[in-house]
Amino acid sequence: MENQLSDKKYKAYADVVSVFFGILKDTKSDKQVANKSIMDKMIDSKKDIFMYGSDVVFHAFNSFLTKSSRVSSNQKEVMEAFLSFMLTIRQDMCGKKSKLSVRDILINLIQDEAEVDKFISNMK
Repeated sequence: MENQLSDKKYKAYADVVSVFFGILKDTKSDKQVANKSIMDKMIDSKKDIFMYGSDVVFHAFNSFLTKSSRVSSNQKEVMEAFLSFMLTIRQDMCGKKSKLSVRDILINLIQDEAEVDKFISNMK
C-alpha cells in the first residue's frame, strides 16, 4: 500500500512538472499554447497533488497557484513561487537530500548561465 502511494505521488509530481515543461517547449518553438488543454492538466495536477503530495509540496503548489492567478502579483513573485514549488518537489522526491538550487533549475530551463545570472539579479 505504501509503495502504491509513493508511486502515485511521484507520478503526480512528474505530471505537474511535465505541464510546465510542455509550456516551455511550446513557448521555445513559438507554438501557440493550448490554454484549455493546460487548464485540464492543471486541474488534474491539483487533484493529484492534493491526494498524494506531501504537505510541503501542497503548500508550495497553492502558493504558486494563488500568486499566478492574482492580478496584483508581479512576474517576480510568480517566478519565485514557481521555482520554490519545483525545488520543493525535488527535495521531497530526494528525501531533502537534493543539493539543487534555484540557479540550477533556471540553468536547466534557460540554458544560458549569463542570462540566468542576469535574471537572478533582476529578481532581487
